[in-house]
Amino acid sequence: MTADAPARRAGFTLVEVLLAALLGLGALVVLAPLMQHAGEGARTLPSSVDIDQRARAAAALIERALVRAGEGFATGPYAGPLPAVVPAVFPHRRRVTSTDAPLAAFTDRFTAWRADGSLARVELATDMATSLDTLALWWTAPCEATNAACRFADDDLALVHDRLGRFAAFRVVAPGAGTIGHVPADIGTAFRPVDAAQVARMRVVTVTYDAAARIVRVGDGAAESPLIDHVAAFDVQYFGDPRAPRRPAPPLGEANCLFDAAGNLLLPDLVPDAGPWVELTSAMLSDGPACGAGASSYDADLLRVRRVIVRLRLEAADDHLRGVDATRFANPGLARTTAVSPDREVLIDVTPRNMLWP
Repeated sequence: MTADAPARRAGFTLVEVLLAALLGLGALVVLAPLMQHAGEGARTLPSSVDIDQRARAAAALIERALVRAGEGFATGPYAGPLPAVVPAVFPHRRRVTSTDAPLAAFTDRFTAWRADGSLARVELATDMATSLDTLALWWTAPCEATNAACRFADDDLALVHDRLGRFAAFRVVAPGAGTIGHVPADIGTAFRPVDAAQVARMRVVTVTYDAAARIVRVGDGAAESPLIDHVAAFDVQYFGDPRAPRRPAPPLGEANCLFDAAGNLLLPDLVPDAGPWVELTSAMLSDGPACGAGASSYDADLLRVRRVIVRLRLEAADDHLRGVDATRFANPGLARTTAVSPDREVLIDVTPRNMLWP
């Protein structure tokens, strides 16, 4: 190297360092909110997915139970949907045992009934002397002479009803020798063949809300098990036909809760207030007149029901993802940032096709 060659520079000048620092700081200012938003999303996304999954599971089961409510009979003197014989939806737990009061009406539970199409109805062979007696079955089709219990099995749910609108739900015990026993032991009515009493297998779905535990439970007519948790609210509304129900209709000379012995209707028509329907409030569904007898009695207005609306409000399971804004959170949480998962409302609106009978 010659003495007059220029010196080689190493490193950065102070100006370059300051410029790089300013550029880096600007990038941080831009990226910081994005990183914060991404972090909040990472915290709330699993909660949103969980709420969606719980909502889908609950809506699917509730909708299926209501859509199938009222499935009835294909043949026989009472061919048609179940509500032509007995109600298909009750505003309480209508189970075989441990049921609510027969004329009670709640907005946080319902029961849906349907006939089991795997076995047609079977007529009674003899009168029941008392409501404690076993049910004697008539051995005609679909019963076989080789099957004295007509294919009823232990623990089957069954329904016995007659042309006067009386019925009883029970669990089958000790089937055989031409008879089937029942639980509860007293079914409330001594049914007779002259009243066209018949027995059919049935299916029951109960859906109830435990507000203290924030859990919706579902049952099959006996025990109930949790369906979904962290339910902030649950409400059921009923809408019905404003015209007085005309079935079940007894023969002339006999009366039931809908008709007198001369065939005159006993219930009034109502004024529609929800499109073609009228809202059936809890008071209307519990004030009578009562049909049936004993534990199997029910409010006559249940025969009007045509549409059921269920509203669910689901909340985040993690308290730290719920804030204090009452409009967004039914149960305030511990969140102190904007990383929250608001309550989700679900509407299930069902008009069961089997309940649209004339």
